[in-house]
Amino acid sequence: MVTPQAGSNPSFRLSRPSAEFFDEFAGRCGAVITGRHTYDLANAWNGQGPLPGAPLFVLTHRVPDIVPNGEPPYTFVSGGYPQTSSAVSTIRRSLATSSS
Repeated sequence: MVTPQAGSNPSFRLSRPSAEFFDEFAGRCGAVITGRHTYDLANAWNGQGPLPGAPLFVLTHRVPDIVPNGEPPYTFVSGGYPQTSSAVSTIRRSLATSSS
């Protein structure tokens, strides 16, 4: 088993081959899209996001009253399917702009 790093989630453990695969995959992610329920269960990742440094977009019906400061900041998308579909397009454009 891979030993968690300081500040990481100790309940998230992977074998060395799985950790190497995960790290390679995670390193290619330009952003993370999650639902509000996962956001709440993860306690907002304490402002660090599930992949620190990657923009986090949270799909929700209600934006929480308190949002931890994150870098990059969290973006909340509400309004149901039409807005969610539009949000994915917006996220793609945002990533294309930030990588240029």
